Amino acid sequence: MHATRASRFRRTIRLLPRSLLLTAGSLLSLSAGCGGDDSTGTPGVAGTGGQGGTLDGSAGGSGGSSVGGAGGSAGQSLDAGDGQAGTGGALPEGGDATTDSGADASASCASDMQCASNSAAPYCDVATGKCVQCKATDPTTCQSGHYCDPVKLECLAGCDTAEDCAAGPDAAVMVCNPSTHQCVGCHDDSHCPPGQICDTAATTCKAGCTPQHPCDQGLSCCAGQCVNSQTDVDHCGACGHPCALANAHPLCVDGACVINACLAGFEDCDGKASTGCETGAPGGGGSACVCTPGATEGCYTGSLESRWVGACKDGVSTCNASGTAWGPCEGEVVPAPETCAEPNDEDCDGQVNEGGLGCVCSPSAVEPCYTGAAATRGIGICTDGTWTCNAAGTSWGACLGEVLPGSETCLTSVDDDCDGQVNEQGGTGCSCTPDSEKACYGGPVGTANVGLCKSGTQKCDSMGTGYGPCTGDVVPSDDICTDALDNDCNGTVNDGYPSGAAGCVCTPGQVKSCYEGPVGTLNVGVCKGGSSVCNAKGDAWGPCEGQVLPSADDCTDVLDNDCNGAVNDGVLSGGAGCVCMPAEETSCYTGPAGTVNVGTCHAGKVTCQSDGKTWGPCMGEMIPDLDSCLDVLDNDCNGTVNDGNHLAPGCACVPGTVKCVNGKEVTCNSEGDWGPPGDLCNQICKAGQFSCECNQVMQCDVGPPAKWVPKSPALVCNAATGQKCDAQTGTCKALTPTGSNVPTGTYYQYAYFTPSNSVLKITTNVDDVDTYGDYLYVNRGPWYSPGVALDVYKIALLDSDGDGLLEPDQHPDNPDHPGPIEKRTLTFIKTYVAGTPDFAPMGIAHRGEMWATETSVFVLGPPNQGDISEYNLTTKTTTVIADSTAAFNLSMLGRGDKDGKWYAGYEGARRVYSFCPAQKAWMAEFAYPDLAGSHMDGLEVIVAPATQVQYVYVSDMTSDFLGQYRQDANGHWVQENLFQYKGVTGAAVEGMGFGTLNHFWVASGGAVYEIGGGDLAGYLE
Repeated sequence: MHATRASRFRRTIRLLPRSLLLTAGSLLSLSAGCGGDDSTGTPGVAGTGGQGGTLDGSAGGSGGSSVGGAGGSAGQSLDAGDGQAGTGGALPEGGDATTDSGADASASCASDMQCASNSAAPYCDVATGKCVQCKATDPTTCQSGHYCDPVKLECLAGCDTAEDCAAGPDAAVMVCNPSTHQCVGCHDDSHCPPGQICDTAATTCKAGCTPQHPCDQGLSCCAGQCVNSQTDVDHCGACGHPCALANAHPLCVDGACVINACLAGFEDCDGKASTGCETGAPGGGGSACVCTPGATEGCYTGSLESRWVGACKDGVSTCNASGTAWGPCEGEVVPAPETCAEPNDEDCDGQVNEGGLGCVCSPSAVEPCYTGAAATRGIGICTDGTWTCNAAGTSWGACLGEVLPGSETCLTSVDDDCDGQVNEQGGTGCSCTPDSEKACYGGPVGTANVGLCKSGTQKCDSMGTGYGPCTGDVVPSDDICTDALDNDCNGTVNDGYPSGAAGCVCTPGQVKSCYEGPVGTLNVGVCKGGSSVCNAKGDAWGPCEGQVLPSADDCTDVLDNDCNGAVNDGVLSGGAGCVCMPAEETSCYTGPAGTVNVGTCHAGKVTCQSDGKTWGPCMGEMIPDLDSCLDVLDNDCNGTVNDGNHLAPGCACVPGTVKCVNGKEVTCNSEGDWGPPGDLCNQICKAGQFSCECNQVMQCDVGPPAKWVPKSPALVCNAATGQKCDAQTGTCKALTPTGSNVPTGTYYQYAYFTPSNSVLKITTNVDDVDTYGDYLYVNRGPWYSPGVALDVYKIALLDSDGDGLLEPDQHPDNPDHPGPIEKRTLTFIKTYVAGTPDFAPMGIAHRGEMWATETSVFVLGPPNQGDISEYNLTTKTTTVIADSTAAFNLSMLGRGDKDGKWYAGYEGARRVYSFCPAQKAWMAEFAYPDLAGSHMDGLEVIVAPATQVQYVYVSDMTSDFLGQYRQDANGHWVQENLFQYKGVTGAAVEGMGFGTLNHFWVASGGAVYEIGGGDLAGYLE
């Protein structure tokens, strides 16, 4: 088109200055031709100009000035260069001034060269041998806004290509009608966008469709009109298929008729749209719906604490055929009397053979035992031993470690015969009974038993050999005040100090509250007050008893030991077991020394656990890997890009070949690995070589110095139409579908959550999902509209088969992991709304799939034109991290951990794109075939842990296929596998996210469910 524009422009320059070339002879013309009538005529009717002179070739007269007037014909002249036509009528309906041949009637030509000097007729019509104004077969021989009359070979006002319509007021939409040579909005349906057809009478596009000119993606052509057969109740699923349901208001969802609401007095018990609302409500004489006919659920009639304990397990209850009641609980096991006849927990209390028929003791229980006389047990040296219950609980073993009575002797200090007395009289060497007592007093005569003074006792020593000193006697002391006692035993109380004597500070025995800890710590954490008692003299308070003071916060418990309001924060004060502050974050890196922040390697973050004793796992770090040659990253973090050996993806090379890396030549060795850098490269590229910079085709400028520059003329591949830059040929190539639709492997369905069987909040049957760790993120909103909320849930896997293992891939149809599906639970965490106060930037639900990390959720849009926004879950702020220049709809979103690229999809064309930050552009990567679905509806990018190969997974709406794609060593995309459901499935593969349990989590309509296992598992574990 650019070349055509240039040739027309050059020829216009050649035609315009002809008046300046008139010779002096022509100015001296004796008889010029007369002009035609200048009066205004009917638009479209040409006013004819005057006839030119016949002898000297002077110019013809001017044409009519009315709209549509044609110029006069040129005069015949001996000098072909002097004949000139009259001026045409005014624009826009009339033509420009036209010229006619002024050539000598006898002149002839055989090629354009012979007519080159004739500016009025520069082309040769070989058929007639005459020089003419234009060629009917070459539109460029007429200037823009004109076409070549095939009979007269003259340029007339009008068009022959769409380019001729570019000057009109509707240049963006005008096309040329080849039969009328007029610029129109359309003249057949191909000129109208999908969902519109050409009104040939009005030459404009109007709403409508035909089998040959269909509707826009997602719509169907029914009776000449575009409708959404997924939602239109008159054309639900197919044209002419209306929704008519008994006793119900219908709704069309995903091309299927469903019940929107029952008519008054009716209910839908069986949940089938085909039967409508078949049961009358109680007000209408029927029974209210309780459940879905044929539906089953777990049941248990035993006590709650015994459920799934020991032999006890759930049964199954089935809804009756009318949906009005649940049937009996069948297959359940409830508690029964315990017995030692079997090694089971029959009464489901968590203990086995702890008591019951035939039981003597609890298996392996250890208790004290004694075989001597009962009166001697625990007396003197006699002590218990222990015996152990046998494994069946039916008898005790031998009593081990017991000590029985012996003969008493005063040679030892113990009760040898276990009669309660030590070395009592009668034993060998005994003079008194050990520990026996007699009265004694050491004070002055006459003071015993006066005032406080009293007798004491003398005690026989423990060996029974004699009495010890007098103890416990109270002898006279100085009398003190406030105790009301006769301390000096003279018969008078408190005669040592007058009433109110110095030193008396309190009443003996008085009690008060006390606390000696720092201010602000009383009754915080474990700290509490005690009490103090006035001493017996009344001159001082006793110690503060019972108080608890702050101590270093001990992380071996869950108490606030230092009484500062925080639990287990004792790491700074040396608390036992404390290693960090709860919730404290710090950077972490487990890769080799010297690799952090080199290449793709970077540190992550580790968070202190709530117990203050341990750090959590290192999250978000990137450590060295094999240096893949399929990207331009330093994956092994050694400072050199793409130096991986032949074991790394795409790094194998042909021995002996040479390439230029960072300005130096590198040679492939005999093992197929690139060797170390050698001499400097002569140049980075050679003449005739091409490369790609995003969608821009580059060519080598040999310089010196050699460098890559945009190809001339500039060539930018149109990603919107599926063009991709080809560096080998330096051209733009259109993507063609890669792979087949023949399945090569299987996978299974696991959890299936809906609003009716879980806490899922989907209300409009549309959502997009992603997972990170144990968390599920759901973009909740209506079809093809911005989401209204981001819901967060937590997923848990239960050991529902009771084998002590958590088995996410276990499935009845899975030969590698057979068994029942382990139960999953869904717990609602919180909602971030699109409006105040969260301002979550939810993309277009059902298109703008999310991608989640530990702290953020990334959303494609809104709208879905290629921009990517990051929403920080903590700060609730949004940042646009990819400001795209894309002018076409993009859906789904994925992130390559290995190549660091963002990936997205073009639904209707089933094309996968990657984002190029340098040009803020999306590049077409590959297209895939129809997978038996209506359009593309899922995309996820995952690095296989075992091989470190990065795969792009794609799916179709309403299809159960999952395509797996990767790049080969040459950077070409190949289909590795096509996985398909094994067995009966609940829904199609749409709106994917990956993470929890190493499985995909999928959204479809009003459900979220889990897929994985089978042949797919080997690429996800």
